[in-house]
Amino acid sequence: MKVILKKDVQNLGNMGDVKEISDGYARNFLIPGGYAEVATKILIVKSEEEKTKRSKKAEEDLKVAEEIASEIEGTSITLKNKADEKGKLYAAVKAEEISEELISQGFNLDKSKVILKEPIKELGEYEVIIDFTHGLEAKIKLIVISE
Repeated sequence: MKVILKKDVQNLGNMGDVKEISDGYARNFLIPGGYAEVATKILIVKSEEEKTKRSKKAEEDLKVAEEIASEIEGTSITLKNKADEKGKLYAAVKAEEISEELISQGFNLDKSKVILKEPIKELGEYEVIIDFTHGLEAKIKLIVISE
């Protein structure tokens, strides 16, 4: 049976793919679960058009991500946190704090894009990775100073 996937299905395909699968798998799992629908000529054409639209949107998103990544690459931010005499912070620096500082500098970022290799618990300079879609990354310099 030919079906068009309405959602991504692990080990089968992505949304919009036309797949030839067994009747039982389609009738008992994919169609009732809302993962697929029976492929007709009209739906196949519509699916191809939607794939083309998604592809164009992905290309546009990639261009925007590349622009933001090139702008943010090498940026330096400074955060002030309370620390003891030895330089240990009372509270670790969180990705949300880094994201908020970047937003205040004019970059529109979600905190989920900020990747910390390890928790930042001491004063000093650190390299922080900003992960964008499509495998793009930018590195920024984080300086943590005492209040």
